Amino acid sequence: MSLALRDVSVRFDGQSTLYLPDLSLEAGQSLDLIGPSGAGKTTMLMVVAGLITRISGHMENRFQRIGFAFQDGRLIPHLSARENVLLCCRSGGKARSLPSLDEAFGALDLSRQADQRAEALSGGEAQRVNLLRAVYLQPDLLILDEVGANVDDPNWALMADFIERSHADNPFAILQVAHHASRRVPSDDRLDLTFSK
Repeated sequence: MSLALRDVSVRFDGQSTLYLPDLSLEAGQSLDLIGPSGAGKTTMLMVVAGLITRISGHMENRFQRIGFAFQDGRLIPHLSARENVLLCCRSGGKARSLPSLDEAFGALDLSRQADQRAEALSGGEAQRVNLLRAVYLQPDLLILDEVGANVDDPNWALMADFIERSHADNPFAILQVAHHASRRVPSDDRLDLTFSK
């Protein structure tokens, strides 16, 4: 499995065009996207995930399952934390052996929140559920968009450990954006979008 972007650009509202740098990522590798705000880091993540499809250039994405931990959580408010996680596993495809969800909630110190509605969660709790949902999918590629930005240091330590242990069990590729180095998981390489236009 692999990912390659070459000469990709995204046009917004028919007026401005963002040119993305070439990118390649192989199974099990990890890559940081760095650069100032507005450089196109989140746009690149959305392109890779297939959430932005009107692009020019060439993208070949052979990763079959993509887990996306969004910057803003994006949980369904009237569903419980548990239901939000399980929702990702209900879509078609081959049945997989899934790890214990209760253990996963416990690893992120969310056991008491598992059956609470998402709208009742704090911002930090929602962000941990967001990460759990992306990882519980057992992805081939895990995308992290500022996933640790709104959590305190102890909870980020739980999240980073959860990612590391999950990666040891299922060596997915990682594509991540984090403005602060203290909120990144270790990576193999980095791609600077500072000069994207």
